[in-house]
Amino acid sequence: MKKLSQNQALELAFNTLQKNGASKENALPLAIGIIDAENQGIKSHGFHYLPIYCLHLKCGKVKGSANPVLNTRSEERRVGKECRSRWSPDH
Repeated sequence: MKKLSQNQALELAFNTLQKNGASKENALPLAIGIIDAENQGIKSHGFHYLPIYCLHLKCGKVKGSANPVLNTRSEERRVGKECRSRWSPDH
C-alpha cells in the first residue's frame, strides 16, 4: 500500500471530489475534513467515505455547486444536557 503525505492525500481527495462534481469552494473544506477525520482515526468519515461522497455528487443527492448563504443567526445557544439528543447514551 502506498503511503501519501498530508499534501498528497489532500490533493487526491480534493481532485477526486472535483472530478465528481464538487466546485473548488466546496471540494476544499470537504477534502480537509476527510484528511482531518483520517488523522483523528475516524476512518468512517476519512478516505473510506470518499467514494460515497462522490456517489452522492454524481447521483444529485448533494449539489456540488451549492453556495449556501446564512441570512439570520440565532441568538440562542445551548450547552449541556438540553442539547443532547434523546438517543445519546448519556441522556
